[in-house]
Amino acid sequence: PIVIRSKSHNYAMRGFPIGFIDKEDEAHPYYLYNHLKFVIYYNDDEGRLTPDGPSVQITGFDAVPVSIQHTDGECKAQEKTLVNKKETFLQIPEKTMEGIVYSYEVQWIKSSVRWANRWDVYLMEAPDNEVHYFAIVNSLMIGFLLTSAVAVIMLRALKKDIAKYNHLMDDPNDIIMEETGWKLVHGDVFRPPVKGRSILSAAVGTGLQIGMSVFLTL
Repeated sequence: PIVIRSKSHNYAMRGFPIGFIDKEDEAHPYYLYNHLKFVIYYNDDEGRLTPDGPSVQITGFDAVPVSIQHTDGECKAQEKTLVNKKETFLQIPEKTMEGIVYSYEVQWIKSSVRWANRWDVYLMEAPDNEVHYFAIVNSLMIGFLLTSAVAVIMLRALKKDIAKYNHLMDDPNDIIMEETGWKLVHGDVFRPPVKGRSILSAAVGTGLQIGMSVFLTL
């Protein structure tokens, strides 16, 4: 995929913008990128030959958008590459987009990037990576706090039961007290229903309980 890269800030962005806003110009702040400079990076493929000679490998494909007013309403061949200059920016017309001239240029640059490393440019850090890191750390901290809170509540609720069962293991002659409350759930898990077994199995198999949970939650 085509990218816009900034070597000075060490980041790359897929795609390219079609225009920009000049905040200093309050009257006509909207400008259009009507010229694209394609930069193609390549290196020699020494292991492959073609009838026309040694082949090449494309290792990069960049785009540099330029906003420029073409003179006389047409695009003419330029000896030098076009660059962004404030005095030649192309403002977006207020009424119609007709008459805008679009152009492009291609520049081939021999690169030292190997074919196996051609995707490394897409791993370059973006300017807003710090925001993603903060969101990940925030999610991990919330998950850790909630897990800790549930663990503390469960330990406090089960502390007496665990102590009682440990005491019974030490002294098996003690009489086991009848369990009550939520501790009886373990007996109901494997107890089959008396009626509606087929309907229950079909509902569970189709995920009806999940659908009902989502519907009731929303």
